[in-house]
Amino acid sequence: MPMEISIIVPVYNSEKYIKRCIDSIIKQTYQNFELIIINDGSTDNSLKIINDNYSKYKNIKIINQTNSGVSKSRNKGIEIAKGKYICFVDSDDYIDSNLIYNLLNQNNDYDWILSGIYDYYENRLIKQIKYKDNSLNLNDINDFIIFHSQPLLTSPVAKLYKRDIIIKKQLKFNVDLSFGEDRDFNYRYAQHIDKIKLISSIGYYYEQNNPFSLSKQLYSYKLKNDCLYWNLLKDSFYKRDYINKECEKIIANELFNIVNDAIRLATKTYTNESLREYLKNNTTYIDRGYLKRNFNIIDAPIWLKIIIIYFPYNIIGFFHSKLL
Repeated sequence: MPMEISIIVPVYNSEKYIKRCIDSIIKQTYQNFELIIINDGSTDNSLKIINDNYSKYKNIKIINQTNSGVSKSRNKGIEIAKGKYICFVDSDDYIDSNLIYNLLNQNNDYDWILSGIYDYYENRLIKQIKYKDNSLNLNDINDFIIFHSQPLLTSPVAKLYKRDIIIKKQLKFNVDLSFGEDRDFNYRYAQHIDKIKLISSIGYYYEQNNPFSLSKQLYSYKLKNDCLYWNLLKDSFYKRDYINKECEKIIANELFNIVNDAIRLATKTYTNESLREYLKNNTTYIDRGYLKRNFNIIDAPIWLKIIIIYFPYNIIGFFHSKLL
């Protein structure tokens, strides 16, 4: 029987969670899968735990590499994968025994199958994100708009991807992105598919190690990467010739919210001087002309739109505490 699923697990210093993760995978009710574990230069006992417990399994491949980051790890897994579908699981998370079965148990040959997650922090359920059962065809503009309103498009987990699409279109996780690389991959994948299945069952348990912290280092490249994502979003509409007032409103509001949120978050982190430097280094990625052309369809107070769209960003640095 041809291999149906390739499950890719990148691992870096996950000794606390890795056994729970892999045990949950090997206990799947659906067993026609290969598990590809990429140890990304862990300095703790992760690799020892993996070798001691799973090296004898014929359907488990253990790859050890120099620390290169999660994107290179996932890309390595894609290169090795033999399954019709690819599924990603993070090493500090775990899955329900029926997750793979539920993802596969669909009536049609979908390009992308998505399910929800349980979001945990310190063994406490923070929230669950759940889809309504639905089939979407991205060649239909209404389905396309519905798709782009869905949660979890920023994550590669709890999903099945078609390997032949990834290989044929030479899709890889961007190793140059330290933030938003998952979202970037998903939106590029979505540009090459038509049929999507959303399922209501949840079988993925996401471990939030610290859901409340966001470092200055992350702030320093978040706006740039968010703007790169926005360009992918806009291109995905334009490539399918979905250009009407409703679509432009979605695109314009997404960019405005990216810029507004980035400045608002940065003002809470930086001093006036460092804020001005941050804005100087990052705001060149903002398509301000697009915001100006679509001023009237942006859903925000007029005074805020004027500040964000027309004020010089260095001025915002002077008055951030009063304006935002």
